[in-house]
Amino acid sequence: MNVLTEKRGEKAVLIVKEQRVDAHNSAQLKHLVLKTLDEGCAALVIDLSEVQFVDSSGLGALLSGYKNANLRRSGFALAGLRRNVGSLLKLTGLNRLFETYAHVEEAVDVGGERSERDAPNAILSAEIEVPSQTRYLRLIGNIAEEIGKEVNVAQRNDDLAWVLNLALTEAVANAIKHGRSNAPTVRLCISVNADILCARVYDWGAGFDLEALTAHDFADLDEHGRGIFLIRAVMDSVEYCRTTDGNVLEMRKNVA
Repeated sequence: MNVLTEKRGEKAVLIVKEQRVDAHNSAQLKHLVLKTLDEGCAALVIDLSEVQFVDSSGLGALLSGYKNANLRRSGFALAGLRRNVGSLLKLTGLNRLFETYAHVEEAVDVGGERSERDAPNAILSAEIEVPSQTRYLRLIGNIAEEIGKEVNVAQRNDDLAWVLNLALTEAVANAIKHGRSNAPTVRLCISVNADILCARVYDWGAGFDLEALTAHDFADLDEHGRGIFLIRAVMDSVEYCRTTDGNVLEMRKNVA
């Protein structure tokens, strides 16, 4: 796939020199996006001004870039969308997710820097760091429930306190158990806006392949191995990747 990479200060620009982004080449774009994010940038702008056609595979590559940029706390923006590509984003609702700009220069100057905690209608955000000891799980659970109750008042989502307690307790317990033994702390970031609650747990362990995990057989009498499946059951989306800040488990819940 023909893609040019440019550095603009702390931002990176990928210029897609193809007329189509489809099942034939979308995997290459996804790889280039992840490689650029792994190399580190404050924000990534993808220039699609020469792209005339994008299919569902191409959308998947862009969505992967957006999600992984969020996991790395980098900005993400699209620039130069042609009418057909813009219509596809509107058709799928992704125009409400992606930051889009008419020109690369505009995207580099002002785009790709909005973080979730700066999102409109923000309710709250919190960053917590606790020692890597299981006796602090109760504290995590209490904080999770208080945040859930606060959001309940605004959104009337009565189960959120319990859901958040379960998901964060399981996630932090896994980070403590499987993280690097000499890592003294586990970091947790939570942000809530009018629509989405997002929680991220960071660890420095060996990591795992989330997609390789198969559905758990709860009839199995094994005493371990149910945590990630419980998290997936109560949260709307779960992502996991390695970043320069360590491994990140991101969990999202629709609270609208």
